[in-house]
Amino acid sequence: MALVIGNASYQYGRLRNTVNDAVDIAAVLRQIGFEVVLRKNLNKVQMNYAIHQFGKRLLQYQSVGLFYFSGHGANVNGRNYLLPIDNRKIRRSKHLRKYAIDSQKILQIMENARANSVNIMILDACRNNPFPSVEKSLNRGLSRMDAVGSIVSFATALGDTASDVSRNRRNGLFTSYLISAFKKAYETHQRIDDMFSYVGKGVKRESRGQQQPWYNSSLLGKFCIGGCKTDAHQQRFSNVFQDRLRSGGFAPRMTWIPAGSVVMGV
Repeated sequence: MALVIGNASYQYGRLRNTVNDAVDIAAVLRQIGFEVVLRKNLNKVQMNYAIHQFGKRLLQYQSVGLFYFSGHGANVNGRNYLLPIDNRKIRRSKHLRKYAIDSQKILQIMENARANSVNIMILDACRNNPFPSVEKSLNRGLSRMDAVGSIVSFATALGDTASDVSRNRRNGLFTSYLISAFKKAYETHQRIDDMFSYVGKGVKRESRGQQQPWYNSSLLGKFCIGGCKTDAHQQRFSNVFQDRLRSGGFAPRMTWIPAGSVVMGV
């Protein structure tokens, strides 16, 4: 299950493509099998409500959880905060605690919903100039987050900002690569670590080193988009195929089974 939030209509520091990012990520997640809740341009109260409802759904259905956010973000003293659109009051570090969303609390809600499960958090939240005025303790980049059974991906390195425009002119640079990466990973059953590495290399190359995505992982085992294949599974089901539907997404996986016969009884 996934909760996808895109904030663009900020009181201060409006953004261009973040809602597009959320819409397009939601679409590709639905194609690869996620049940997605998409929310756009949320204030603080609305963000809190969406996040807690997401936690309730994870607890009810015991599902792998994915949280994606595109918008403004900041950190203070190693704590990451995601900004709702009503951000005009945020001028000092203490204002973040009151008027923004603590991303660590989101991850905690996801962890509490299902112990030792896989949680995925993706933060495209390092846009430029998110505050009317900034004190030195307010940092634009996001800091490392650790949690058991989770992987957290960031659009760019600590202290840097992420580009809101890519070559397709519709998405931010990081999310433009993430969209294609999810599709490829699903088709090839790629490990999620390798998927994020692929995204990082593509963004760094296109930005000529100006933007370097990163992630930190505390997964307890390997996790693959679409499920991991063992060598025995690959050998046994080498003739698996899956048709793409005209309406989007994929049909059920099918396997060619050779003709044969069997004698029953005595």
